[in-house]
Amino acid sequence: MNKRFLRAVAGAIPLALLFSNAGRASDAPAPHSLESDYGFMIGIWTCHVTQAGTPDRDVSAEYEWAYDRRIMRETMRLGEKLIGEFLTTYDKATGRFKGVGFGAWGSYVVWENNGFREGRASETGYVFDSGWMTPVSRSEFERIDDTHYVVRDFDAGTSSSGGSATDTEDCAKVK
Repeated sequence: MNKRFLRAVAGAIPLALLFSNAGRASDAPAPHSLESDYGFMIGIWTCHVTQAGTPDRDVSAEYEWAYDRRIMRETMRLGEKLIGEFLTTYDKATGRFKGVGFGAWGSYVVWENNGFREGRASETGYVFDSGWMTPVSRSEFERIDDTHYVVRDFDAGTSSSGGSATDTEDCAKVK
């Protein structure tokens, strides 16, 4: 009887492990995509920008799909003046989001990030300088909900310092 009981228990252990792993697999993070991570941004937004040493201002940002939803295009304006354009795409091979921005500041920036995790995303911006990718900025995104997000920008900093805050954009969806 003891042998039969031990065999039953031994046979039940793999089943228990199978079901416990199935439970964990369903808790795995959802796969990332341009639409799942950034789709909430499609539309028109107004962003209140706070930047040290300058008066607060409001800018508008419009997000739209381009190239059959393979790229998200952002256009930023201060009043009627175009001040920046940004393109973001998702690289399935690396599982990372990549982008480029250019604008009135007279330069460009490229970035790469892992997407949103629990409503937050972080990225470092780079420029090509003397043949090297030089970090110039760091941004922290917080998705409050589908109609509100906040971006905090920082200087790139160094390996020992995170860089000082440069500006905050508090954005609300208009339509």
